[in-house]
Amino acid sequence: MLALDDKTGEISPAVMPFIGCSLVAAALLDLYLSGLLKRSVPHGEATAIYRLSSSITITGDAYCDHVFNTLAKYNPSEQTGDFTTFGFRYLDRVAPFHRMQAAQHRLQLRLVAGDLLRRGALVADTKTMAGLFRRERLLPGEQDSGEDSLRLALQVVANRETTFPTDERILSLLMLIVATGLAKNVWGANGDVAEWRIRKTLRLVTEPSSIWADANRFARYGAAND
Repeated sequence: MLALDDKTGEISPAVMPFIGCSLVAAALLDLYLSGLLKRSVPHGEATAIYRLSSSITITGDAYCDHVFNTLAKYNPSEQTGDFTTFGFRYLDRVAPFHRMQAAQHRLQLRLVAGDLLRRGALVADTKTMAGLFRRERLLPGEQDSGEDSLRLALQVVANRETTFPTDERILSLLMLIVATGLAKNVWGANGDVAEWRIRKTLRLVTEPSSIWADANRFARYGAAND
């Protein structure tokens, strides 16, 4: 919802190259916070290793469950690896021939938007151009998506004098906002201050040894390393 333009129903061209990896990273973060993806740092190693839980517990979120079930289809020997490995394993399953091409971005958007469409928070508007090309837009629906209240709650990050949030899900969202280049969209003129606080607090550049640093690398640079 933060990435979609309410008027055009589309993702900004500047954000689009990162949206696919960012949505996958968001799902992996949710699986981690739900206990379905375990993280450990082997002694003497700099890179964290992740392991997919053998539990059949579901998160209740359709997209996260889809990502989990897709990864669970791999052989047990392939259910460990670093964050980026898990991200690309998922992408290779759902679209092996175009990991991060435009079709992949649109696929991830459709998967994530499914629940919002069912709830009426989004409505799909599809038009055919020149009788050949389909253009799909995702516009705000009649039901409240919670975006306005979320944007209001996020404003605290742009104020140097306020306490930084500690909730892990909010921290994950803040990382994803930075990774997808949405800081100006969310905080306007205070975007630089907010982004600086996020990068410093979550250690996205220096001492990258957190779950958020791992996710940031995949969300931001996954496409470049494809």
